[in-house]
Amino acid sequence: MKQNMLATMDMLEIDKGIRDLVRQLWKHCYRTISSCEGHGSEAYIMVTGGDEWFENKALCYGLRKYTPNSCCETQTGRCCNVCGAGLNKNSVYRGMLIQNHFKPDNYN
Repeated sequence: MKQNMLATMDMLEIDKGIRDLVRQLWKHCYRTISSCEGHGSEAYIMVTGGDEWFENKALCYGLRKYTPNSCCETQTGRCCNVCGAGLNKNSVYRGMLIQNHFKPDNYN
């Protein structure tokens, strides 16, 4: 990764384990609102915008989109306090993050 991008990610306190994914998302015009590599448990990322690249690739990273439910109808803000789905054009993805999924040893 380029030094200026690393410096930006350091400043934004983006977890090292999710930086490759965040970099890809930025390349595809997504705005990352929040993220966490999971630290041994479930990772998550909240995004908005983009060119639909991640909607097609999320499962390759071990993440699935949390779809809004009826509980979201009365919620405000960025995500539902009940089910965790994204609100107001935000999308939330969660799961066990697969690192460097493009490496050949991850194709089983």
